[in-house]
Formats: sequence, C-alpha cells, structure tokens
Amino acid sequence: MQQPDWKTLLAEERFRSVVSGSCAGLVAALVTCPIDMVKIRMQNVADKGLGSVATLRNILMAEGVKGVYKGVGVTAMSYLPNWAIYFSVYDASKSFYSQNFSVLSPSFAHLLSAVQAGVTSAVITNPLFVVRTRIMTQPSSYSPFAPYYYRSTLDGLVTLARKEGVQALYKGIGPTLLGVSHVAIQFPLYEQFKRYLARDNDPSRMDSRSILLASAAAKLIASSITYPHEVIRTRLQTQTKVHVEAHSTPTCGQLAHSRSLSTRASSAPKEHRARPHYRGLVHAGKVIFRNEGLRGFYKGFYASLFRNIPAAAMTIFTYEFLSNTMVRLSHQ
Repeated sequence: MQQPDWKTLLAEERFRSVVSGSCAGLVAALVTCPIDMVKIRMQNVADKGLGSVATLRNILMAEGVKGVYKGVGVTAMSYLPNWAIYFSVYDASKSFYSQNFSVLSPSFAHLLSAVQAGVTSAVITNPLFVVRTRIMTQPSSYSPFAPYYYRSTLDGLVTLARKEGVQALYKGIGPTLLGVSHVAIQFPLYEQFKRYLARDNDPSRMDSRSILLASAAAKLIASSITYPHEVIRTRLQTQTKVHVEAHSTPTCGQLAHSRSLSTRASSAPKEHRARPHYRGLVHAGKVIFRNEGLRGFYKGFYASLFRNIPAAAMTIFTYEFLSNTMVRLSHQ
C-alpha cells in the first residue's frame, strides 16, 4: 500500500527541520518577549542606566503591560525565519560533512555546521532584527523629536531603507556575524551534552529533563562568553543618521542645520540623548570601554541570561519534540 503524501513529507528531514525550527522560535519569542524588551532597553542606554527590575517597572508605569509586549509581532517574524533557516542549514551541513568528510571529528563537523548556519541566517534576517530593535526602543506613540517611529514591521523596513539607505538594513551586521561564535559554541556543546546525558549513548532516547538540561547548560556557557557583541549590535542598530550628523563637526554652511539637530536631540528619549557616535564595530567597542568600562559590555546581561536560558531550552525542546513526533507519525 502506498504511503500517504503527508507521511512522505514528514519523513523528509529538511521539512521537519524547517517546521520544527520555525515553531520552536515562535514559542520562545512569545514567552520571553517581556524579558527581551528589558534587555534591549538596558543595552541601549549609554550612561549608568537602571537595573533589570527598575527598567521593567519603568516600562510598566509608562506604557503599561502592552509596553512589555511591544514588538512581539516583529519578534515572531524575525525568529520564525531565523530558526527555520538555522536548523535547516545546520542539519543539512551535518549530513554533508558526515557523508563527504568522514575524517572530521563529530565535534568539528558540528562546529562548522553551526558557523555556516549562523552566518546564513544572520545575513538573511538582519533587516528584520534591525527593525525589531528599533521598534522595541521607540516611544510608545509618535513624536516628531524621536529619532524613529515605525507603525509596523513593513513600515520599518520601507522607512529605514528610504531615509537611511538600503545599507541601513544591515546595521550591526559586523557584531551579528561576530556573534556567530555564540552558536558555534552553543550547539556543539549541546551535541556533546546530549551524548553525555543520553541513555545507552543514544541521543534519540533522551528524556525531556535531559534535553532541557543540555540546552540550558550550553546556552549559559555560550552567552557568558559572547554577550558583549549584543550590546555593540544594539547600539549600532539604533544609531540613526541624525546621531551621525549631530556628532560630526559642522562646517559654516551646516551651523543652522546642527542647531536644529541639537534641538531634536535634546527632546529625544533619554536612551537616545548624549549618545556617542559609533563608526563601526571596533570603534564602538573602544568608545563603550572608554566611557562605560567593562561593565558597559554587560548591560542587561542578567536579563539576557534570564531570557536566553529558558528561550534556548524551549526552542530546542520544542524542536526535538516536534521533530520526533513527526518521525513517529511518518512511521505509523
């Protein structure tokens, strides 16, 4: 008897990766959005700033519960394709290396696969993440003095490209690619932890608690090592042309324009005022270190851990659960 078409589809590893990865990313994004908001707001403040609890309290007082879920739509739209692309490329790369480069150790093959998957997903989805960061740091309502305000994801993409050029869609791509080292650390560690915790050395027989433990431990280690790139990325992504011009030395013909910019800057939200101009990844790192010290690179770190560890656990757990469920259904 011929197998139904849907069973054939479920038996395809690439299809399972796309579906499981997309759904896993959506679940994690929806559950952890309030923590993500706190983290990004803290990263975006160039002065001493507030702690995680105080930042959350300020958002709730100023914008209500709706404020902590600002950007949940663009967050879902960003993470859905990001994880779908990531898991698809990661699984395909693992299969490719195991079939064509058997001399490579499993750990090194997983490392190469993670790097390829991270670079591919980062390059494709960076425009969405730029808009996401800006939506989560913009005022709750339109203000002519705000450096940016987008009504939706599409409006953000179109407005950003029109006002700042298509290249602005790739703001922060440098630290984002540097952040590939995060997944290059996290997922090989996860594979190692899975083998260590698996019963009879068979990862497919892992129970839910072991999967959660392996993913959380891998995420904790990777996040601690690579966190500074997130702060630099947020600063670059929220920097607009207004900031660039405001921090440039004006010529005689630009004095009137600079006065206008100064007026706008003085009326902008606190996190956008008194912001140094960052000329790129290395310069941003130097400026942050000079003005804020080593602690400046870890703003929002505890909120990030509080967000990333459960997010990673939910992402990988949901991915494994859906993938294994589809395998079982395809064999019924």
